[in-house]
Amino acid sequence: MTTARVWWLRNTVCAAMCASCLLGPAAAWSADGELSLGTARTWLGHRALLLAAEYGKKWNGQELLNEIGSGERDSHWLFYFAPETEIRTGDNDAFQGVTVKLTGSALRMRETVVDGVTTLDTRMFMAFPISAGIESDAEFHNVAAITEAGVVPWFQGMAPALLKSAFVGVFIQAGEKFSAHDDTAAVAGGAADQSEEPVDDGILRFKASARLATPKFLVSKYFPGITVSGTADYWHDLAHTADYRRVTAKLRLFLADNESFDWTYEKGAGAPTFNKGEQFSASLTLAF
Repeated sequence: MTTARVWWLRNTVCAAMCASCLLGPAAAWSADGELSLGTARTWLGHRALLLAAEYGKKWNGQELLNEIGSGERDSHWLFYFAPETEIRTGDNDAFQGVTVKLTGSALRMRETVVDGVTTLDTRMFMAFPISAGIESDAEFHNVAAITEAGVVPWFQGMAPALLKSAFVGVFIQAGEKFSAHDDTAAVAGGAADQSEEPVDDGILRFKASARLATPKFLVSKYFPGITVSGTADYWHDLAHTADYRRVTAKLRLFLADNESFDWTYEKGAGAPTFNKGEQFSASLTLAF
């Protein structure tokens, strides 16, 4: 790819990230961000310096209802949009990845009768997210333009508090992958692109995702608390008959309301490199 096109691509991503920051406060949903700096033990046994940035709200069902507000619950369909950005990079063979997208979603609620009054049933509702954006490794060697549509059920009735915040969704992803560098250098370990998706070819995937996080516990006057969280993602490459998986587990020790120390285990890098390696890391994280 020409130098001019690489310049255009990098600046487009930067512009999208800036737009995310500007659109977030004005959108119907507020957005959260995190910046992490730490070290990792990579798949090849190297010690790597890590830098990660994330911007975008990870909603759970109860937060969706709280943000909607009772005054806006007069329709079976409710809509919102929110920008999302995730960057992971590091030296040696650390996992790499950049995702920038804009996600819109429609919420569908049923009617129920309470004390003779017909109202929307918030005990269980469906979200239908649609996204468009890009996926790339941190060096922009290979870039994928991706659109995504899915369905996410939320259960808020008699479910335990932990399950009310759980996320489970299924998605279809489609797009195209192209090379942004003519002189792509060979990389090994956790930084290698192990995707079966060839360059200059179409992308068609099925994706299933799950996310679960505990509320803060061991909270006291002198200790902000701890949380434990985990994610699991599965992709089936419908176009090239391949399967990819990513599992993470995180122990977060809060130092303050917006500061924490995180221990993270990752098996699989996920999109777009779909590296099958594993990585252990310890990071200091600042939320904003």
